[in-house]
Amino acid sequence: MKTKIFLILIIIIFAVSCTKNNPANPVNVSGNNSSDTETKDTSSSDDSKNNNTGTSSDNGNSAENSDTKTHENDDKATVYKGAAKHTINTKGIITHPEDIEIYADIYEDENIVELYIPRIILFENARKENGNYNLTKTEDGKTYILSMTVSGDSINNLDLTIQGQGETVYIKADKLNKTE
Repeated sequence: MKTKIFLILIIIIFAVSCTKNNPANPVNVSGNNSSDTETKDTSSSDDSKNNNTGTSSDNGNSAENSDTKTHENDDKATVYKGAAKHTINTKGIITHPEDIEIYADIYEDENIVELYIPRIILFENARKENGNYNLTKTEDGKTYILSMTVSGDSINNLDLTIQGQGETVYIKADKLNKTE
């Protein structure tokens, strides 16, 4: 009888412990309100744009942070919007393509391209050659490679690759249309 009671107590303690440490648990039982998001202000002039760059921890999260950022235009950028396919290759295992909505803001006067995928990726010193952008940057241990063609009122063949440790994220869009 004592053994059964002891086993029941151990099971209850184990269940409570798993509930508190479960990352899939939507209830924040421990009261720890930590986040894997890092905010950086990379504005280079008096206009204070807030550029948030999400990062992921090394505990198996994808190279993308799932925090959704809303798109805001400050009327200095040419804004393009459209749908893209999002896939992740983790050590040879490729996810099924997921449709996502993306924005591309191009600040030609400041040579900046901002992508909202839904988090923000900022490319500074972005130079267009014959309507094409071929940009690369390294930040937070990840390499970002962007290729896209701007023609008229659209961006064609947007291809963003994010290479992290053991994981590569692909975002591809055939066409983004200019918004008014």
